[in-house]
Amino acid sequence: VSTQSTGAMYLAGLLPIDRMREPRGPATLLCSRIGRLRLETRYMVSIAVPKEGENPDREPNGEELLEAYAVSRGYLTGGRGLPDISRAARYVLKDYVNGALLHCEPPPGVEWRADDVAGGPMQAPTERPRLARDHEGSVRVTFKETTLEEFQSFQEQVKALTAGRKGVGRKGQALLKKAKKLSRK
Repeated sequence: VSTQSTGAMYLAGLLPIDRMREPRGPATLLCSRIGRLRLETRYMVSIAVPKEGENPDREPNGEELLEAYAVSRGYLTGGRGLPDISRAARYVLKDYVNGALLHCEPPPGVEWRADDVAGGPMQAPTERPRLARDHEGSVRVTFKETTLEEFQSFQEQVKALTAGRKGVGRKGQALLKKAKKLSRK
């Protein structure tokens, strides 16, 4: 991180996001790094356009992003019903820190060219993805049936990945024991 501002330190994961008191600064820095189109595409939100007299090509500020995200997810403050930008900031900034929002910078002294971006210019999706729902409107969960041979193949792959390793953990060991029991039946 070239500048050690507080916002940059939050985005670098150096400061805990859950203890952040003022989310607008880090969110504005995130907007300048990611850009309007990628943010709107990732979160399926419509960020407010610049007002008349402002530069129409400017990136959104942090407050515009956080308000749009909070409203789209229904995050409202208890008392007055305003968008809860603090809660929205925790989700968006954690996405960035955890790698769900990708941002790359060239090494010092190297400049990006427009054609350096993988896949060319981004295009926003035309419609929101739809989940399978039942007649009551609830999301329908489907399970894939697995044959014994497929399960045993999976079990062998897990053994190969964990063989001879310490630190598989209790959950991993429990899964291996279950797999062994099922394969003996």
